Amino acid sequence: MRFCLLFLIVGLLQPVMAQNWNGKVYYAGALRKTMQEGFTGVAAQLDSVSGGEDLFGLGAVDGLKGEFIVMAGEITRSYVANGSIRTDPSYAGGVTLLVYTTVREWKAVPLTDSIETLDDLESFVERSASGMGIDTTKPFPFLLEGRFESVNWHIIDWPENDPVHTHEKHKSSGLNGALNNEAARMLGFYSKHHKGIFTHHTRFIHIHGLPESLKAAVHVDDLEADGRVILFLPAQ
Repeated sequence: MRFCLLFLIVGLLQPVMAQNWNGKVYYAGALRKTMQEGFTGVAAQLDSVSGGEDLFGLGAVDGLKGEFIVMAGEITRSYVANGSIRTDPSYAGGVTLLVYTTVREWKAVPLTDSIETLDDLESFVERSASGMGIDTTKPFPFLLEGRFESVNWHIIDWPENDPVHTHEKHKSSGLNGALNNEAARMLGFYSKHHKGIFTHHTRFIHIHGLPESLKAAVHVDDLEADGRVILFLPAQ
């Protein structure tokens, strides 16, 4: 039996739907609430959406003390301790930001463009999704898998008493770095209408990744990719 999400936090989660893909994207929390109001508390509990091989999601843990990614029901939570990356494979605890969905089947789309920035990727994802009949005015997930020319990443570790939030401070508060010729799996969400909610105010995409060398969940700040990377879009 396929997994059915238990909506224990219905008041916090707000559904949005894509027409040509029979799934829903849900979210809790909002980036603008953190950036403008300094909110770092609990928007949802992770265990309310745990389990299920069709589950995919990403976000930041409460207190902005780490990143997480859910790939086919398996979660990786990453945080910083004593200057090093630590991971936790459990759904325990709360999150400040959460976006997730369920996908039963994915369709592979070879990367035909040379991707030098996230802007390039954003355009390619939109064109590819439109070509598959996905309504790109609605939010949808996507996967990336392969060997990337470069990946710029960070894991947030926000100081508890700092009320002033900026994107640059989020990247520099914990650990960050750049990887070259890196094998990785990534999950992203695309939306034209959720800037400041689950995408940053300058982008239509939000991506977390699992770089092979780090074996940890990271927020992807930028990337370069070529034909060694495959894009996957939801088919069912």
